[in-house]
This record gives sequence, C-alpha cells and structure tokens, in this order.
Amino acid sequence: MPWVRNDICTGCGSCVEACRYDAITFRDDRVAVISQENCTKCGACILNCPVNAIRANSEHPSLRGGGGNFPGMAGSGRKRSDISGKGSIFRRGVQKN
Repeated sequence: MPWVRNDICTGCGSCVEACRYDAITFRDDRVAVISQENCTKCGACILNCPVNAIRANSEHPSLRGGGGNFPGMAGSGRKRSDISGKGSIFRRGVQKN
C-alpha cells in the first residue's frame, strides 16, 4: 500500500488525477490520504507525484518488508521513464478513463 509523506505533500492533486480507482482524497489541510479499500497498488500515484510525497511500503520506516510490490517498480531495475512512456497510464497529464 502506498503511503504519503505528509511533510512534503503539496496537495497539488496530481495523484488524484492519476488514480483510476478513486482511492485518493484530501484531508482538510490538503494532504493526500490513500484508501486501503480502494487502492489496487498500481503505482500510478507514486509515479505522478511531482514532489515524490507518495512512497511504496518498502520505503516506510514502520513497514519495511511490508510488500512494496508495485508493478514495474520495486525490484524490477526499471526506471520511471521505462514505464511512463507514450500511451502509458503513468504519463503526467493522461486522463483517467
């Protein structure tokens, strides 16, 4: 499950636009909140956050080893540019269906 670094989230909304599953909302202070029930761990929010405020489980101090298994990301040796090319759902500005 991705998590949000509250100290750097700017509330820009890029993650909400990238999420096809309506799994992200905002608290009153404009910090993103990810729904455990709706999140499919696709990684779109992580790839589209311009300030890298959304992280995989493997990067959370209290969840290390908690299965930060996001397609095309952790442990694959691939770079962001490899999976965010033309036509990808992970490209910035791509509208969700």
